[in-house]
Amino acid sequence: MKSKLINEIIDTFEQFLELEKNLFYKNVNDVLYWHYIRFYFFDEILKVKGWIKKENSYKSMSLPLMFSTGLNIIKNSLLKHWMFDCKKQDILVFNSANRIFYNGKNMDPYTGLMLEKIDHSYTIWQDLFFCKDKFKQQEKGVYYLNSLWPKVLKRLNKQQINNIDDEAVFLTKYFNDEMGVEINTKTISSLIIKASQLVLYYQGPIKKKLQKKQPKLIILVNHYDPLKMLVIQIAKSLGIYVVELQHGIMGRYNIAYNFAHTRELPTLPNEIFTFGEFWNDTTRIKNNSVKLTSVGMPYFEEKIMNINVPVKNDKTKILFLSQETISHQMAQIAFDLAEKVSKDELQIIIKLHPREYENWYKKNNISKVPENVKIYSNCDLYKLLAECDIYVGVYSTTVLESLFFNKSLFVMESYGAHYFLDLLKKKRADFIRDANDIIKLISDKLLYKNTNVELDYYCKNNSIENVRNRIQYLLN
Repeated sequence: MKSKLINEIIDTFEQFLELEKNLFYKNVNDVLYWHYIRFYFFDEILKVKGWIKKENSYKSMSLPLMFSTGLNIIKNSLLKHWMFDCKKQDILVFNSANRIFYNGKNMDPYTGLMLEKIDHSYTIWQDLFFCKDKFKQQEKGVYYLNSLWPKVLKRLNKQQINNIDDEAVFLTKYFNDEMGVEINTKTISSLIIKASQLVLYYQGPIKKKLQKKQPKLIILVNHYDPLKMLVIQIAKSLGIYVVELQHGIMGRYNIAYNFAHTRELPTLPNEIFTFGEFWNDTTRIKNNSVKLTSVGMPYFEEKIMNINVPVKNDKTKILFLSQETISHQMAQIAFDLAEKVSKDELQIIIKLHPREYENWYKKNNISKVPENVKIYSNCDLYKLLAECDIYVGVYSTTVLESLFFNKSLFVMESYGAHYFLDLLKKKRADFIRDANDIIKLISDKLLYKNTNVELDYYCKNNSIENVRNRIQYLLN
C-alpha cells in the first residue's frame, strides 16, 4: 500500500512523540500538566492539518436531548453523587459511556459481562451519557461523576492564569517552529486551565474517598481521560492496583498508548487487559512499565457464538462503518458509489457510531439519502456484520471484529487508516480512496476473503475465564 497521506500522518505522529519527550517534566502552578493535555493537544495538530473534524458534543445535541441531559446532571448530582459512595468494596469500576442492550439489561459492553461473572464486590462510578436511548434504563448501584468534571469551578487566581497563558505561548511557539502548525494559543490555555483545576481542586477529595473505600483494585476503560489520569495517579500513590480494559484500537499509532521514551508515568495504569497478543506486540506503552495481558473481548465473543449467519442472496451488501471524525468523507464515498452502481446489484448501508445518532444528518448537511443507501443507528451490529459481504472502515474496533466473519474488508484512506497497516500488509484488507476503487475491486473480483486469519492472535479465546482468572490472581 502506498499513500502519501498515510506516510505524512505517520511522520507527524513520530515527530510529535520525539518533540514531547521533555514536556512531561513541565510544571505550571504545581501541576505536571502535559500528560493530561497531550491527547487533546495532538488532536489540535490534526485539526490544523485538516485530517480530522471534531465538534463539542453539546453543540450538536437537540434541544430535547440537551434538556434531558441537564435534568439528569441535576438529579444524579443530588441523589447519586460519587461522594455519597461510602461502601468498602473489593473493586472500584469506571465504566465507559457506551451502552448496549443485552439479555434484557442495559450494560457497558466492556465491563458488563465481566462484572456478572466475577465473585467480588464492586462499585461503579459512571460518567453521564449523551445519547437519548441510554436514559431509558438507569443502572443500579451506580454513582455519577458529573459534578467531578463540573461546568462551574472555583476560578484560578490572576497569577495562575498568567502562568498558564505564558506556558500556552511557549507550547504553541515550540510546536509551530518545529512542525509548522499554527495552533490557537487560547485553546491550549483552556486545556491547561482544565487540567490545573482538576488537579488543584479535586486531588484532595478523591484521595480521601479512596482512603475510605479502600478498594483493592480499580478497573477503568480509558486511562487518558483527565479524570481517570488523576484517579490513577492517586490510586497508585496509595498502593491500589489499576487495570485498564482495552476498548478500541491500540497498536503502534494510537497517541494514548505510545511514547518515544521509557519513563514510568504516574498517570498510566499498572496493567492493560488487551484483546490479544497482536496489541501487546505492537503497542509501545509496555516500554513505560505498563503490563499488557491478553484476555480477549467478552461481549464480542459472547455475541458471535450465538449469531445466526443468514442465507446469501443475489444482491451484494456493503457496510460503511462511520466514525465522528471521518463521517463526511465516508458519506461522500457511499453516496458516490450509489450513483455509479445499480441498486439491483449493490445494497449500501451506513452504520452510524453511537455519538452520531443525534447529529449525523445535521453535521454533514444531508437532507436526502440516495434510494439504495440505508442508514442504521441503534441496531444489532453483529447481526448486521453477518448479513453484509463487504465492510468499509477506518479505525473502528468493528474493523477488527469484522475479521471473524470471513468477509472482505476495505480500509478507507483517512486519518486512522494507519492503525491497520498490519492488516493491509498481510492482505487482510484492501486500501481504497474513493468509490471508483471499490467498483474496480468488486468488478475485478480482487477481494480478499479473511479466511485462515490467526484470529486468536488478534482476539484471544475464552475471554471471560481469562478475565476472571487474572482478577482473582490480582486480588489474592
